[in-house]
Amino acid sequence: MQEKEQRFRLAFDDAPIGMDLVSLDGNFFEVNHALCEMIGYSEAELIQLTFQKITYPDDLAVDLAFVQELLEGKKSKYNMEKRYISNEGHIVWIILSVSLAKDPSDEPLYFIAKIQNITPRKQNEAQQQRLITQLKISNQELEDFPYVASQDLQEPLRKIQTFGDRLKAKYGEVLDEKGLDYLQRMQSSANRMQILIRDLLDFSRITTKAQPYVPVTFS
Repeated sequence: MQEKEQRFRLAFDDAPIGMDLVSLDGNFFEVNHALCEMIGYSEAELIQLTFQKITYPDDLAVDLAFVQELLEGKKSKYNMEKRYISNEGHIVWIILSVSLAKDPSDEPLYFIAKIQNITPRKQNEAQQQRLITQLKISNQELEDFPYVASQDLQEPLRKIQTFGDRLKAKYGEVLDEKGLDYLQRMQSSANRMQILIRDLLDFSRITTKAQPYVPVTFS
């Protein structure tokens, strides 16, 4: 028995992940160095606290529900992701694995917990999500651009076409050959621009609306 306890003590103290022993009401009474390093408390400070005190409030209800299931014998252990609040007030994401130690008569004694720090993984996931969100916004802006640009261009183009038509109707007879050539070039350019704008509008409709299925013949 003594040898078994020594092996447990060595494994507990030297574990690369956090480990603790917690009383049935939630008080820490044994904590290892890895856990102290993880959440920024000394051993003396931590054994004055409860796990409820350092658990992020939004995660506490789920944790307590699992604890109750352990005490009622509905579970032999549980695992969950949750957040601790470090001594400096920072969020520390962890994977918590908890089992219940019992005496020979099967009465609960205390909880044994293993704690793995997954904060870097969570930070990477959050960064990836921010990048995905930014990419979606950029893609949406790119999809919207043809429609917005074509709408913005139509009004000045209509004025060019309108005044070009008026100029030709009212002053066409008095313009010399060079003036008529300039007017014709202006109107031709305006017409080409109108075609480009129409194509932009068609493209924007393709990229922003689902197209109906049509039968296709393969040969």
